Order: sequence, then C-alpha cells, then structure tokens
Amino acid sequence: MEKVENIYLWLIAISGLSFWFFLGFPFANYYESYYWIGELNNSSFLQMIFQPTGHYTTYRPLGQLLILILYKAANGSMFLIQLSSYILTISAIFIVIKSLNEKRIFSLTSIFIGGFLFSGFGYLFHLHGLYYGAILLFLSLLFYNHRKNFSNNNFIITSSAAFIASLFHPLALIFHIFYLASNTIEKRKSLIKKQYVMIISVIIVELILLFILSPGQKIYLNSDNLTGLMEIYKSFEMNKIITVFLILLSLVPVISLKIQKLNRIYLLTAIIILSVICILNSLPILIVVAFSCGLKLIHTKRWAILSLLIATFFFTVFTDVESGHLKVFVLFVLAYSIAVDWKSLEDEMQFIKFNFSYSVVFIVALMIFLLRSEMNVPVLSKLSNSIFAKKESSYQLEEVIDWYLKSNYNNNDTELWLYDNSVKNKNIECSESTDLNPTTNENLYIYLNSINRGKKLDKTKSQKLYILFNNCEVSESRLVHSLKGKYSKEVSVFLAND
Repeated sequence: MEKVENIYLWLIAISGLSFWFFLGFPFANYYESYYWIGELNNSSFLQMIFQPTGHYTTYRPLGQLLILILYKAANGSMFLIQLSSYILTISAIFIVIKSLNEKRIFSLTSIFIGGFLFSGFGYLFHLHGLYYGAILLFLSLLFYNHRKNFSNNNFIITSSAAFIASLFHPLALIFHIFYLASNTIEKRKSLIKKQYVMIISVIIVELILLFILSPGQKIYLNSDNLTGLMEIYKSFEMNKIITVFLILLSLVPVISLKIQKLNRIYLLTAIIILSVICILNSLPILIVVAFSCGLKLIHTKRWAILSLLIATFFFTVFTDVESGHLKVFVLFVLAYSIAVDWKSLEDEMQFIKFNFSYSVVFIVALMIFLLRSEMNVPVLSKLSNSIFAKKESSYQLEEVIDWYLKSNYNNNDTELWLYDNSVKNKNIECSESTDLNPTTNENLYIYLNSINRGKKLDKTKSQKLYILFNNCEVSESRLVHSLKGKYSKEVSVFLAND
C-alpha cells in the first residue's frame, strides 16, 4: 500500500514541472550545446571526457561520457540528453517522497514550485542539465540518509554516492562536506570515536578531490558576485503572480512551527514586512522564503538540512559563476524544509489519495495536449507563449545556420552573428531585449569554426550577417534571409556594414 501511495503522491509532485517540460520538449541545440559540439568536432573522444570543455573550469568525466553516449545515440540531437535530465530530476523527487513522513505536504509544495518557478528548472533544456539532474539525485540521497540513524553502511553509501556525483559535477562534494559536518553535530550523541575519525578523513579526502576536479575555479567573495546572486534569484519574479506566490510561500514555514499563537503572529508580521522591504528595494522575495525556512530548521534543530540550505543558497557568491540554472538546488532544499516536521498538517491531508492524483495528472496532461495542439486555453495560452517561442527560436537558429553554410555568404569575407546587446551597429536599433537568442556569439563562433575547418573566421571583418530574433529598426542593410514564426517573431538575417 505504501508503494502505491508513494507513486501517486510522486505523480502529483512532478506535475508542475512536467507541465512546462512537456510543453517545451524537445528543444533543438541551445546555448552551450553549440560550444560543446564545436569542441567535440575538434577533439578526440578521450579529450572530451577527461578535459574541461566549453566554459567549464571543472572536470566532469562521467557526465561528459553519458552526454556523449546520449548525443551519439540520438544521432546528433539533444532530445535524449533533455529526457535523461528530466528522468534524473523526477527520480530525485521520488526518493524524497519515499523517505519523508510528510509526503503529501512535499507533493503539494513541489507541484506549486515546479509550476510557478519553472525557470529554476530551465536546465532541463540545456546540455549541462544532466550534471544538475545528477546533483539533485545526490541531494535526495542525503535527505533519505538524514532520516536514518548514523551507521557505517549508510555513511559508506552516501560517501560513495558523493564521489560518483562529483564525476558529474564537483559541486556535489561541496554539498556533501557541508552535510557531513552539520550532520555530525546533529547526531553527535550517537557517534563513537572511530566514526568521528571516518567523517574527518572523508572530509579531508573530498576537499583534496574538490581541488583536483576544479583546478581553474577561483574562490573569492566580492560585491559583484553578491549582486549576481541577487539577480539570479530576482529572475524568478517574471510577473506579479509569481511574486505573490513567493510571499505566500514565505509564510508557510512559520505557520508550521509549534509555537504559541502570539509568537506566530509576530513572526508572520515580520515576514510580511521583510517581503515589503524586498519589493521596495528590488530584492528577490526568495531571500525571505529561505530566511523563513531557515528559522524553521533552527527551531527544529535540523542542522544538516540547514547547512544544505545555506550551501545551495550562497555557494555561487564565492565563485564567478552566475548561471541561473544553479537556483534549482535551493528550490529542492526549500521544498523539503517546508514539508519536514509538520505531522499535524500531514494527518489532515489524508484525503489526498489516488483519485486526487489521477485528477491532477489528467488535468495537466489535458492542458499539455490542448496547448500543444494550439488551442486557446484562458491564461495558460498567454503564459505558455514564452516557452513555445524559446523552443521555436532554437529550431529557427538551426535552420538559419544550415542556410548560411549552404549559401554563398559562407566565405572568408562574411561571418554570421547573432545581434544582441553587446553588438554595436549604427544601422540597427533594437528597443527590445534579446532573450530569444538561442545561444551566444562566442558559442556560435566556436561551432561554425569547427564546421568550417581550414577557414579562419576573423571577428574583425567589416561585413557581417546579423541574425535578428527581435523587432529592430534596420537601415542601409539588405535582408538576405527570413523565417516566419508562430510564437517567436520573424527571424531576419541582414547583411550590414559596421
């Protein structure tokens, strides 16, 4: 019976992110995949596995190997990589549900986080999403282990899992070190001297391994990194609906606390005031959500989970990495933190059974079918246009590249450029952002150079073909190619002089 319960609660939990994933799936080549394919065209199989590729400064041999296998198996397509990232992510959610007593709370929290904050799961459409999916799976194993008493077998299993996960991304070692140190404090009364020695030894080994796998990664703290972190979390708030959702979410951990009613009112008032301060100062509301969850974890003395919350929220401050996809880890920890130690509500939610799960899955599947069939669904049609436009633009760029490679413009006098905010041309003025660009010029440059072997593209060439994915004022330039779009705007290619 428990197995059946785990499955239908898991289906509820993954419905939010699954809705958006299957609306967009599959994307064509997207962002770093162009750089990665360019490296693949210029490198041997072993070099791709055992050397950092693209923008990475870390070794990820197991992740690279799996991506290579999936890329080759899909005949040069990204769909198997995207599907595998999704499978790893939903597997991580299943493990948490299996380990938690508060399964229903976690399921409902997850469906809302996946539905409202899907931008945190945008990595599912990226090549490097496979690395992040593996880390989420590892985090779920830590959650599973946390609910058990400390034992040598569990310690060996989680440490081995940390090593395997580090071969997908060394970030797993940081999370494990934080977890080990804090879990030791939390369960110190049950530990013996030999186990302390084991824990300290593993932490030392993992620190050494971390430096081996991350030779080019600098660790420092500065205001730019802190600003970048705030911008990453602020990017969640794409509309007022999401802002309101985050404010409501920040109140939930306080409601779950076993404290006097008056104290709860004081805390709820403080959380609302903090949210208003964040709004007035253009700071992300996610700060308040994390703070609220932190208070709960301190009150319940869940030091291991608190350390993971701190690590997943702040670790990018100490690096020069500002990828928006890194925010998924803190979302995962927040969902767990909200659910854990809330038995009273879990008992009241026993009405959530198979029929409820069936209804949720049916509604989500129906909405996906209707939207992908281009039928109008109030509210959802407008909200889904963004992901449809990004998917469409990824295929449009592939078509433009294919046209360019076969055209007479593929020569030593002309190069292909995506027009973005970093490009300056007196004949082109854009009032809109370039969010629909499916990659960057650096990625595109590496990719085209790998195909045009023997031909050196010079970035200083005066004659450029500009690809425009947004509405721009273009003068003294010749339109040489264009593609109509259903969701994205018309893609135009102009020949212009700088």
